[in-house]
Amino acid sequence: MGSVRISPDGAYVAYTVGATDWKQDAFVTQIWLADVKSGRTFQLTRGEKSAGNPVWSPDGAWLGFTSSRSGDKSQVFAIRPDGGEAVQLTNAENGVGGYEWSPDGTMIAFTGMRL
Repeated sequence: MGSVRISPDGAYVAYTVGATDWKQDAFVTQIWLADVKSGRTFQLTRGEKSAGNPVWSPDGAWLGFTSSRSGDKSQVFAIRPDGGEAVQLTNAENGVGGYEWSPDGTMIAFTGMRL
């Protein structure tokens, strides 16, 4: 378990869980949520590629994360805490390092990998 982030309203805790994928011979990390009030936990991201670096939008409506699920380079995605499909927010040619939401939640700033 790692990368723990509490939602702005304190209703959810996002955290990452890693597991071995023997088929891929890889260690894959996914994002889980815990509902603070009920104690219920559920897996938010799935797939063969890792999802990590969860960061809540300022209003808590979205949870950003990085993943190479769409190509070989890490990009920023966002997903609603109640689930659904993740939306890809970046398409950086060399991938994304770190990122942060703007204070009003309408933009993100990110660092790119330099090759």
